[in-house]
Amino acid sequence: MSTSDGTLLWEPDPDNVARSQLAQRVGEAVADGTGRPGIGGFLWQQYNALIYEQIILCIITIGLVGFVLDRLMSVVERRFKSV
Repeated sequence: MSTSDGTLLWEPDPDNVARSQLAQRVGEAVADGTGRPGIGGFLWQQYNALIYEQIILCIITIGLVGFVLDRLMSVVERRFKSV
């Protein structure tokens, strides 16, 4: 996010960016590796069926899982940094 003159309002923390990317990659690997439609497959089915309540529920669930993975990675990172 930046102002009209191009200065950044905040500087992203590289550790947070890497942790979020790792959590996203793990989620993608699990979903792709199982061969079964998980929450992503269910979301796609609901999208094609235009069931908006289920679509919103899936989006919230994916966001919560991502948040929990991010917090878990933060705890693990702090634990290993202190050792």
